[in-house]
Amino acid sequence: MQYQYKNFDDWLASSPFGGSNQAYVEEIYEQYLDDPHSIDASWKAIFDSFPSTAMVEQPHSQVRDYFRKLARENIPEAVTVVDPEASTKQVRLLQWINAYRFRGYTQANLDPLNYYRWKTSNVPELDYHHHGFSETDLNETMTVGKYVFGKDT
Repeated sequence: MQYQYKNFDDWLASSPFGGSNQAYVEEIYEQYLDDPHSIDASWKAIFDSFPSTAMVEQPHSQVRDYFRKLARENIPEAVTVVDPEASTKQVRLLQWINAYRFRGYTQANLDPLNYYRWKTSNVPELDYHHHGFSETDLNETMTVGKYVFGKDT
């Protein structure tokens, strides 16, 4: 009995080439690429019916093995050492940022027309000197998480 398929997806869903059989079919296909006569005649007929291309077929297992090898080789064997001075600066920068998050409103000009004559508070935690930074530190660029802080940012 011959089936008429509307599209490639219908054919794929009803054939042994479906997703759950992919590894099995690839293994047989690689055997076919090595020696077309080494597999069952029914599979040979299927693979022979594939359209020919100008490209030379390569076994997928070699490509997968190559990328697995690359992944294994790129695993660092030692943990990189973090500069303690840079880490301390990052912590101090995060403390300064948090000070502005929690207390920055105390220095905000909430009365631009000076109608209520509100006075802003002087909070030492909002001054960079309080966190141990100097004028030269203001010219540095630092990365904290996904944010970059610095002169040109």
